[in-house]
Amino acid sequence: MRRTRRTQGFSLVELSIVLVILGLLVGGILSGQALIRASELRSITTEYQRYTTAVGTFRDKYFALPGDMSNASSFWSGVGDGDGDGLIENNGTAADNEISLFWIHAANAQLIEGNFTNVAGTTMTSGTNNPRAKMSSAAWNVAHIGTVSVAGVSSPVAGATDPAAGTFFAGTYGNVLVYGSGTNALLPGGVLKAEEAWNIDTKMDDARPDLGSVTTLESQGADPVTASSCSNQDGATTALAASAYALTSTSRTACSLVLKTGY
Repeated sequence: MRRTRRTQGFSLVELSIVLVILGLLVGGILSGQALIRASELRSITTEYQRYTTAVGTFRDKYFALPGDMSNASSFWSGVGDGDGDGLIENNGTAADNEISLFWIHAANAQLIEGNFTNVAGTTMTSGTNNPRAKMSSAAWNVAHIGTVSVAGVSSPVAGATDPAAGTFFAGTYGNVLVYGSGTNALLPGGVLKAEEAWNIDTKMDDARPDLGSVTTLESQGADPVTASSCSNQDGATTALAASAYALTSTSRTACSLVLKTGY
């Protein structure tokens, strides 16, 4: 008797099992990505608190701000000195550029992790001149912004230009921590979606992109709002009452953050 050969192929039950497994794998991957992103967002607040605490501890111990400390070379051989005026300034030479010396002083005082080198100007290489953030492609910088006027006239920092035009919203900043991507310490690229920046700002401050202790950059706003917007403002002269994050802008990571230190 001749045996009938079974046609090769998958049954509906087998195909259903495969589809279920694929669905679980995709769901697991997406859930994992969401958890990773949530962890990165939480790290922004944690890292900010770590650095501001380090500044406070440094000031209590050395009676100066890291980067601005005028006698740092007396404590750590080969380390550059600041000018001791209380402003963490961007200076022309590597030897006295306080925005890079800030991280060197704090690391030598063993208040932050890392081994950093100083550099002239505002171009910083993360991991070399300033700390990398936990969030991929993001880094931390520090600078004295002082008071930014709407007209963008003169800066309280001698010899410097007020950065209001196309960069910071009008207001009084003092020494700030700057969070974003790229190598420009004063003009970082966006790393957060508007909703993510709003969430952080709401938890830490006032949920306003141009006011308070947590702000974004004027240059990252747009009016009318586009797909690449961080806020609904694109100028320091826009009515403050209209200040809001562009929460409908969900396709781009357009926001960086400027966080006041209180020092």
